[in-house]
Amino acid sequence: MGLQIFVLYPGGILELDKEDSDSIQGMRIEIQSNLPQYPDITKIVLKFNGQIFEDGFQLKDYGLLKGSTILLTYTQSYTQTNATVTNLTIILIALSLHIFVYIGTW
Repeated sequence: MGLQIFVLYPGGILELDKEDSDSIQGMRIEIQSNLPQYPDITKIVLKFNGQIFEDGFQLKDYGLLKGSTILLTYTQSYTQTNATVTNLTIILIALSLHIFVYIGTW
């Protein structure tokens, strides 16, 4: 059964023709080869209906249907003064500071 799948990523949409027996890893490789090349991407995350895709599974394991849209997010690393920090780390620090300030106002 052929599946037309859309991958929504920051900056655009990819359209893929896949089979439900295709592997997540194979799809991830195909997606990476079709994305604009950003040298600082450290991890690509694919999500559908709140589930994060993991290598070792097939598309059918996630219940994808023809016309399904997958959300792609990624983390980037930034190098400043010999230290690498990822977006996720920055977000966690920001959340920690916000919680600290919020609790401090009680």
